[in-house]
Amino acid sequence: MASVFLTEYSWPNQQRTRTFYEMSAATFPLYLMWLGRGSKFQWGATWIALVYMAVVALMAWVLPLFPGQPRLGPIYNPVTHFVALPFPLLLIVPAFGIDLIRNWIGHDGGWVGNWILAVLGGIVS
Repeated sequence: MASVFLTEYSWPNQQRTRTFYEMSAATFPLYLMWLGRGSKFQWGATWIALVYMAVVALMAWVLPLFPGQPRLGPIYNPVTHFVALPFPLLLIVPAFGIDLIRNWIGHDGGWVGNWILAVLGGIVS
């Protein structure tokens, strides 16, 4: 759901801007870390990134197959099918790095382990 809030900054022609990097770096590592730690799986962040990528990629491939037309505002480009979001960000690499660090530190490292995990997770992602 965080990626939906960042759609404005994550279109392919905007992915080389400073704003895209700042927004993505402030959002995605936090969600991957929180959801990875909250899951019961050993590779929780990796699974979450895989599910996100599968859902968004499936929408990007399937939605344009259905006919559709705009119902709002002046649309000057002819649209004859559903327009999906762009291909998902490849979050599998930073999620895998976060899971490697979590498995190296341990799942119950105390407050020192939490600080080490936060610093190393920020560097990896």
